[in-house]
Amino acid sequence: MPKRVSPARMTGMVRLAGYGQEDDRSLDLVFGPNDGLKDRGHQGCLLSDAQYNDLVATAGVKRLDDRARVDLNEFRLHVFKDLLHAEQQPSPGQIHKEMTKTCDLIHDFLQRLASIGSLPQEITNTVCIEPLAPPEVFSLFPERLYDFAALSRYHAKTGPRPSELDHAAASADRLARHLKNLDAAVGEKILDALWLKNVRGMRGLAAIAGVVRDATTCALNRSKKKSGGPRPKTTIKQVVIWLGDWLERYGVRFSHTPRVKGHYDGRLHTPAACFVFRFIRMCDGSIQETTVSQLLADAVKFRRRRIG
Repeated sequence: MPKRVSPARMTGMVRLAGYGQEDDRSLDLVFGPNDGLKDRGHQGCLLSDAQYNDLVATAGVKRLDDRARVDLNEFRLHVFKDLLHAEQQPSPGQIHKEMTKTCDLIHDFLQRLASIGSLPQEITNTVCIEPLAPPEVFSLFPERLYDFAALSRYHAKTGPRPSELDHAAASADRLARHLKNLDAAVGEKILDALWLKNVRGMRGLAAIAGVVRDATTCALNRSKKKSGGPRPKTTIKQVVIWLGDWLERYGVRFSHTPRVKGHYDGRLHTPAACFVFRFIRMCDGSIQETTVSQLLADAVKFRRRRIG
């Protein structure tokens, strides 16, 4: 499973390895074949002189101020954060696999628990979870499982059912470790489903385990029903709108026509459109003209509605 990033320079929710560093890739490398290209947020975050001058020349901007380059670098950060956030998200298949494993581990624990019969009073009193809201219940559940495992091993030394207690302790440990290492995206989906369950008044570990299992099953079924398809490009659309404002501020008309002599070809023909394409391509070498063409069309419509 993809994990949330390791501690490093953080901007937003993702790690930007090149934060504060200049992009050292040449224009030939950026706009050539991109196989193995250090790209999509893994390059330096700041525009190099060559890249900045290329963008200015493409747009045909004549007069700039100190804000111009700062703003473009800020727009790049937004693109990089969006790309890296998408990269760090687990796929639907990985989410389903993780949820299925969660259900299986809880089921195993409940079976082990049932095989013991009545628990020693000390275990029952220690592992009870106070009647709290779903986030607190979900957060405390692994810790109570660890408590249960430790006490079960202790009582297995003197109790009448040592093997059952040991097996239940091992199962509790496995479940607790799994929940502790659960990917954030999976945990969020389970917690969302847990809000639909009534956990108030539940104190027993078995009852909590059962409701977490039911919430996980619910989250898994909801996730499977959701349609797939590409991720919405909401952030990139916003960046294109900002780029349009940037161009207009420096005297360049933000326009786009994907046609030549009335015939649609999906290509970019205006200086503004070429500027936007080259800007995004410097962030993401996999972007295609047709994709940018649609982003530009949406941005132009939005700006017209905003002005009108």
